[in-house]
Amino acid sequence: RAAVAARAASPGVTVYDPLDGSPVLLPPNTPATLVKEHFSRQEWELAARTGRLRALLCSRLALWLVLAGGILAAMLYSGEAVLTLGFLALSVLFILIPWDAMRLYVFYTSIAGTPASPAPS
Repeated sequence: RAAVAARAASPGVTVYDPLDGSPVLLPPNTPATLVKEHFSRQEWELAARTGRLRALLCSRLALWLVLAGGILAAMLYSGEAVLTLGFLALSVLFILIPWDAMRLYVFYTSIAGTPASPAPS
């Protein structure tokens, strides 16, 4: 708690990990690092090679939405076993759809104002 309070009081102070004593490296809170943290290294490499990060995000979101529609249709016209499996699959899609929608939103807002393509590390 003392380290968290010290960090809050002075953002430049070095905080040490209580388990191994090594310094904790915290990322800066800048718009560029926020955008960078929303995408994996592989996605940034794909964007650097092909420039198709937006296409990847849009197609993945479309896939989740089509799957949700298909699962709902299957649940309407099937038995109890399909209904159970459908609810399990929809619970996964309930996480994936907002996740990729938020990532797509971050991508579009990064184009509009903040830095869009931090270098992969």
